[in-house]
Amino acid sequence: MLMMLVILLNDKTGFFNSILMWMGSGSFIRSLIILFIMIGILFALTYLLVTIDPKNILASHTVWLTLVLFFGMLLIPIVWVGRIVGVVAQAVLITIGITIIIGLLGYYYGNKIVTFDWDRYLRYALFAVIIVSIIGPFLISRPEDWITFIYVISAAMLVIFILLLLSNHKKLKENADKCIDGQVTPNYPLESWQLVIKIYQIFRSTLNILAARKLSSGRKFKLR
Repeated sequence: MLMMLVILLNDKTGFFNSILMWMGSGSFIRSLIILFIMIGILFALTYLLVTIDPKNILASHTVWLTLVLFFGMLLIPIVWVGRIVGVVAQAVLITIGITIIIGLLGYYYGNKIVTFDWDRYLRYALFAVIIVSIIGPFLISRPEDWITFIYVISAAMLVIFILLLLSNHKKLKENADKCIDGQVTPNYPLESWQLVIKIYQIFRSTLNILAARKLSSGRKFKLR
């Protein structure tokens, strides 16, 4: 919700436009350096959120809010593309549907579905997809191959994060039971962030898939 508010705020004020344009301008090397800096910031904030004592409410919520604003800003250019193609509303509805269905399955039937620690293997798969998404653009020469590449990468990311969301809801129920028993102190910012980042990636992947399909259909129509 806060990420969407960031987008709406940017629509009204254009506050993040100049930042995004500055990040995307310049040489390839400069853009690559900025990318690695952003990744470093992301990992630093995530590490802080994981390691901060959950009893330190101000610090943990400040880091959580910073992460949400950071990803909200990164969502702006994706929504731009989605608006141009006309698939944002469809992507939002599909994301809501996936979130509700997978959330219920994970919470109530997670123990039966997730019978082993598949998060580790999903992280391996995610790492492999990220590596391919970085190397792949250097191997693509034709515009139509770009659409196929985005479609395949986004489909793989969608499957991975749907499964991670399912596992996450199973863990939420387990943690809730432990909190009731007084075994652990709940870390609400961390748990909510783990949920938010998965929904964010599902929405992003869904939007990319819908946009790629529509662009591919339009291209085929023009060729005919």
